[in-house]
Amino acid sequence: MQLRGLRRSFTSGAPYVWELTTDTVTYDWQTCQLRNTSGSTLTTLFKEAANGRAWVQKSYSLSGWARQTVVLWCNVHEDGWGDQTYMYSHDFSVH
Repeated sequence: MQLRGLRRSFTSGAPYVWELTTDTVTYDWQTCQLRNTSGSTLTTLFKEAANGRAWVQKSYSLSGWARQTVVLWCNVHEDGWGDQTYMYSHDFSVH
C-alpha cells in the first residue's frame, strides 16, 4: 500500500491484524514497516511472534512522514522448519 502525501497520523481504526505462530521471534515473525519508494526501511512499526489468534487493532503515528510518499510493507517470515506462522490484516487507513 502506497501512502502519498501524508498529512497527519495513521491512527483511528486501523490496521487490524490476526496473528498466529508456534515459534519465537528469533526464527519466525510477523512484521510491518514503512519504506520509501526505493524500498529502504524508514521504520519498523512492529516485528513480533504473536499468537493472539484474534483481531487486534494497532495504531501508529505517521506524522514524521507528513507530505511524503511512503510504502506500508507487511510480511511474515518463516525459517523453513515447518512451524506455522500467519498474519492476516485488514482496514488499513490513514487519518
